[in-house]
Amino acid sequence: MLLHKVQLAVAARAYRITDHGAEEMIADDLLEAELVAATATAEQIEDYPTAYPFPACLV
Repeated sequence: MLLHKVQLAVAARAYRITDHGAEEMIADDLLEAELVAATATAEQIEDYPTAYPFPACLV
């Protein structure tokens, strides 16, 4: 499951926030620590394994 891989990467601090992601975080007044915490407890709702340019999921 993609979400599990994302959670492992976040726990290992093996991720990066894109410029677009940072802009969205600012617009939504979110802190990195809040996203890290939310990722740890997130539940996957839908899976998009063929999404371009990378697989994706809705959490």
